[in-house]
Formats: sequence, structure tokens, C-alpha cells
Amino acid sequence: MATLVNMNDLQNILPEYLPIIFLAAFFSVINGLLAYKKGFFRYPKKKAPSFYNIPLIYLLGAFLVFITLQIFLVPLVFILYFVIQSGEVVGLSDRIQQDPTLVGWFNVFVMSTSTLGVLFYSWLLGPQLTKMIWNKEGGIGEKRIIKNFFFGIATWLVCYPIVIALSQMIALLLHWFFEKPEVDQVAVKAIKMTLDDPYLFGSTFICMILLVPVLEEMLFRGFLQTWLGGLFSRKTSIVLTSIVFALFHFSYSQGLRNVEFIAALFVLSCFLGYIYERQGSLWAPIGLHVFFNTISVLTIVFS
Repeated sequence: MATLVNMNDLQNILPEYLPIIFLAAFFSVINGLLAYKKGFFRYPKKKAPSFYNIPLIYLLGAFLVFITLQIFLVPLVFILYFVIQSGEVVGLSDRIQQDPTLVGWFNVFVMSTSTLGVLFYSWLLGPQLTKMIWNKEGGIGEKRIIKNFFFGIATWLVCYPIVIALSQMIALLLHWFFEKPEVDQVAVKAIKMTLDDPYLFGSTFICMILLVPVLEEMLFRGFLQTWLGGLFSRKTSIVLTSIVFALFHFSYSQGLRNVEFIAALFVLSCFLGYIYERQGSLWAPIGLHVFFNTISVLTIVFS
């Protein structure tokens, strides 16, 4: 139920948000201006070759592989393993509630198998599609890969302050109009539950900063945005992909904070989609996604 706070309460909550908002906005402007002067917001003069010819069936197949592994196959294997190990047919839900590390290892298993499954699926589709997704600019040399990967990392300097400023402004509004929603993002919960187990945390950390970026960039930039690029302009395909990407992270358990998370992820996705088109290489958004996730996880750990 909405509970609009009075002015006294507002004065109490503003110091929690305003310093971060102003600092993030300041760096957003400074870094944005520097990036503009360096030509970051201009596509290269030499346009990448057009490889926008992914059949719809290939796109649907990639998401079908992902959904099948995430929702059906991996949970089924996990349940069978539990039944074989314990010799019990029932009691898995109670076991999960009593042992959160079980959920942690399940998440690691899901992330690993989903990434490998989508990679294997794209490999089955042949080298032409691989080129279409990973290197639209042509050429897959080691130097080009490293260049695009670090271009993505450098983009974090422009992207991150904007994401933080926006998310904190929305968080302030949510706190102002509603009781402060003390709910973590699903990914944050997944990390926090692993902190007491170094092996589980290490596995989750690797999955979050390496496997998840590769998986999500292949699905959303490689398959979805490339397919949409054959139907719409660059800007439209980036925006549509970003909407899908942001809504993909919706969770009922996140409550009102879905507004904050989805808005922030939409902005992040726009940057991911832009540098994918600008560089013509999937390694650029992977670089940004890897570094973004790394900073986010380290922030959670050290906070």
C-alpha cells in the first residue's frame, strides 16, 4: 500500500540518495562529454558488412535450448540426483529450505549447462552463423578480439555512472511514495547465499562474471538483436532488444524494485547493443558485461 512520506521523513531519506545521485550524474556528464569528443557516439565511417539474415527458426531454437535447460532438463537432472543420493522421493523442498547451498550449486549448474548448451547449439548451426553473430565486421584475429573486448571495458566508464544515477533516482522515488522496499535483486541473493562457502562462492563468481555475460550476449545481442536488425533500423533493434533483455530479468519476488532493476538494465542493454553495432563484434558487449558484473559482485562482497 502506498504511504507517501511527509516532508520531515523526506529530509531524512534524501541524504541517503542525493550524494550518490549527484556524484553519479556529475561523472555521467564528464565521462559522456569526453566520450563524445573522442567519437564514441559515432559509428565508424566504414560500415560493417550486413549479415542480417538469421532465420527466425534459428532465433527461436536458441531460446528454446536455453529455456529447456533452465526450466526442464537441469531441474530434472538435479531432482534425480537428489533422489538417488538420498533415496527419498519427497522432501526436496524442505531440504532446499534447510540447505541454501543446495540452491547455490543448482544455480551454478544451471548457468554452466545453459551457456554450454547455447554455445553448442550455435556451433551446430555452422561457421557462417558464428561469423554472423560474433564478428559482423569480418575477421576474427586475436588482436581484433582483444581490442573489442577492452573497448567494452572502457565503455563501463560511460555506462556505469548513468545506470547508478538512474537506479538511485528511482530508488528515491520508491522510498518516497512507498515504504522502502528492502528486497535484493535475484542475482544479488544468489551471490549472498554463497559467501559462507568459498568453493561455492568461487564457482558462482566465475559463472557470474564469465559464463552469464557470454550466454546473455549470445542470446540477446548475437541472436535477437541480429535478427531484429534485419527487420528494423539499428536504433530500433537496440531498443527492442533492450526492452526484452530488461523484462527478462523481472521477478515477482523483487516486488516494486523491479521498476528500478528493469530501468537500469534497459540502459545497460542499450549500451551493450550500441557497442555491438558500433564495433561489429560480440566481444565488445561481452567485455562491458564481464566488467559490469565483476564490479557489481565485488561491490556486494565488500559491502
